[in-house]
Amino acid sequence: MLDLLEKIAMGFCACSLLLTVAVYLFLGTPSTTSAEFVPSVEKRPATPQAPKAADAPVPPDEKVIIDALAQQGRKLLPGQRLARDDYRMPEKMLEHLSTEANWLPELKRAQSTKIQVGDKTTRLKIFDIEEGSMLEKLGIKENDVIELVDGQIVEFTETNAAHYLHLFKSAVKKLRQGESVSVTVTRNNQPLHIDFKL
Repeated sequence: MLDLLEKIAMGFCACSLLLTVAVYLFLGTPSTTSAEFVPSVEKRPATPQAPKAADAPVPPDEKVIIDALAQQGRKLLPGQRLARDDYRMPEKMLEHLSTEANWLPELKRAQSTKIQVGDKTTRLKIFDIEEGSMLEKLGIKENDVIELVDGQIVEFTETNAAHYLHLFKSAVKKLRQGESVSVTVTRNNQPLHIDFKL
């Protein structure tokens, strides 16, 4: 009888061990570096440019963002240019963020409210951002409303989890390849385009 109990206990332990290893292989090992020791993004100095005339043509990449913002109900005034912030993301931050096991604790450190545009929830207001959280370190401010991710309108629903994962993984890949990733927010009732690059 004792042999049978030992075999059952060993089988249970082996299954638990295999399940744990599978979870770590799938999600990645949580970072051993606490988020509080991960450096913040650094604002890159703006490149000096000559002032643009009110009737100067809008660059094509900016026009795409302005058109997507208009679909979100955020129209710029005639002659108004899109405000931009450029950030350099430290590699240590990218490595911390790219580990899926670090996501859940970070997502719990802020609150959000979905905002309806027409019949879809394509805007997300972020609030209660904790000091020292990755959102704060990424330059996201209290009450920012996420309008666009990489120039695209994203529908914020519970059923879109696979799409969010794909967006995030492609953003990490782009950053590692030296490309930029952007988030367009409304801050203090004004659109702001934020660019991140390693």
